[in-house]
Amino acid sequence: MSTLAVGVDSENFMTNMPLYVGQEKGFFAEFGIENVEVTVTGDQFVSALISDSVDISHGATLDWFAAGEASGEELRFMGTLRDNELLQLGVRPGIESPEDLRGGQVTAGPAGSANEANLRFVLGEIGLSEDDVEIVPTNPGSDAWLAAVLGEQLDGAMLFARHIAPLEDAGGSFLYQDLRAAPQDGFVTTEAFLSENEATAQAFLAGLIKTKQWYSDPANKDEVLQIMADNGFDTTELERSYEPELGQQSPDAGFELEDMEAMVERAVEGEQVPSGTDWTKYVDLDVLWAAQEDAGVDRRPAEGP
Repeated sequence: MSTLAVGVDSENFMTNMPLYVGQEKGFFAEFGIENVEVTVTGDQFVSALISDSVDISHGATLDWFAAGEASGEELRFMGTLRDNELLQLGVRPGIESPEDLRGGQVTAGPAGSANEANLRFVLGEIGLSEDDVEIVPTNPGSDAWLAAVLGEQLDGAMLFARHIAPLEDAGGSFLYQDLRAAPQDGFVTTEAFLSENEATAQAFLAGLIKTKQWYSDPANKDEVLQIMADNGFDTTELERSYEPELGQQSPDAGFELEDMEAMVERAVEGEQVPSGTDWTKYVDLDVLWAAQEDAGVDRRPAEGP
């Protein structure tokens, strides 16, 4: 297939960057895919794939596994976008320590989400628990969480790398910032598509890896920002959060088996995925390994589960 329809679950810069940069720099074309058509699916990334609105779809790894368990669809997780997650608890001006946050209100988005589970973990890391604060469920849009913190409707929120600059510029700060290994999101297709278009899926992943290798070089930052600006993305905040964002990105679309296993175990404990979920049945390492070989990088993971 020379044209490939790819869905992404978010309009944010770093989720879309590999697709636009890979197209602009010719990395997908190098493997035969001349045109990558990007569609923002929002929270409909599963249904967009199953309905054949897109050929390959991006979304949160745990959401894919949960969808596979709930629907019985033969989904195939092919490779990661991010294999680390930046855990950040941002707080409003005036809060300088965990004790200042005690009795306050914090959010991590919808109740029962992976972000909310991460919030509970972070609270424990700073010596608090969910009994010490009120966890307020909010809509998925994380920019609104930041706005609520800056407007002092909330005392704190789990935030992402792009929020570092605006929070600190407004006098807020972070009580916790750390990277944790976790293949948090990636690209998925169906067994039906893969059985007929394995070469196309392999070509997409190989182009994705070559793109990742290129933009992982800090020397290419200005060109990346220009490509994204030319495609209508606001790059202002990325000037300062680019490096933290890159720290989350998997350079080879791969991941470590123990990191995936640990992430799924945390999700089962937090009820983000059903107990007994066998993530291995959704992961297709053959396509990933073939793409990694085509792109000239080592296999990762080195062996199957």
